[in-house]
Amino acid sequence: MSVYTFSRELELAICDLLEREEFLLMQVADCDTPVYIQALRYLKATKPSAFQIRETGAAEDHPGDLIMWEILSARERSEAKAPHGKPPIREQ
Repeated sequence: MSVYTFSRELELAICDLLEREEFLLMQVADCDTPVYIQALRYLKATKPSAFQIRETGAAEDHPGDLIMWEILSARERSEAKAPHGKPPIREQ
């Protein structure tokens, strides 16, 4: 199993968001999703440069940032294909 860490820039941006009461209060409605995932989604939408990857202008890709960017992007594509923006239901 590989363990990925985020770049210092992304970690600091996440910590900054999680210390803001107004951000945390906005996330209460979506209590099924961990708040750090919500913070990552928020940063991707509003401050993509926090992710240290070439796509956002960084000199090189940080492995942890790149993996998370790809995961978030895949979810966005999945939600865009689903009716009314809801993710498709998984069969178990």
